[in-house]
Amino acid sequence: MKDLDYAAKMAITRPHVEAAIRMLLGKKALKPSLAFVGGDQLDALGRLELCRLATDSNVDLIQLEFGPEADNSYAFTGISIAVRREGVTYFFGNCQLSLPAGSRRAVIMANDARQGHFVVSPREVVHLKTKPRAALEDGVEPAREKLLRLSRRGIDITAQAAVREVADAA
Repeated sequence: MKDLDYAAKMAITRPHVEAAIRMLLGKKALKPSLAFVGGDQLDALGRLELCRLATDSNVDLIQLEFGPEADNSYAFTGISIAVRREGVTYFFGNCQLSLPAGSRRAVIMANDARQGHFVVSPREVVHLKTKPRAALEDGVEPAREKLLRLSRRGIDITAQAAVREVADAA
């Protein structure tokens, strides 16, 4: 993949973040205790930084990650979550969006089946272990298709969330 500049990456990342917010929250407004972030795939240091940010801010963070795909394009590759609960910060990486059959809102499927899945409320990420794994796995492709469709079409979430672009300080 050729190196993309900041503007080219943001042209891909921002509409995906907006689409994911709509898919996970419906039309509910985002509260200050939850934030969505989009950027390159996280390495070990990036995962630690996401956890540090969740710890210091006491905000649940959902990171949409982007990187090279098989066709050499820059695309959505997965989700990482960092949440602070009772003095401990938890990290879940390599998660995927899932839109199980009959569901109106997407959920986030953990990478490890034993970790269950996550629903997103306007205030927080809620960890559940109840959905049958097969239903979640069957919902991954429909979720990817919907995310791509919404991100290409573009949606207005200004009444729902403030989306800001912040250049990487590196």
